[in-house]
Amino acid sequence: MSAREAVGRGVLAALQGMAGCPVFDATPARARVPFGVVGEPVLLPWPASGVEGWEARVTLSLIHI
Repeated sequence: MSAREAVGRGVLAALQGMAGCPVFDATPARARVPFGVVGEPVLLPWPASGVEGWEARVTLSLIHI
């Protein structure tokens, strides 16, 4: 499992019980609103000199009509 997959699965697992609505890793073909969608994580090297690390950005979309 890559770091990107681990971050995505970790965010999805954390939100499953907390969101109060179903959360998916992709937009579902059929789902009752409200629901959430966790986007593809983006991992970038940490932008600081002398520091090694990574920055993770994850988009979360909440659909409520």
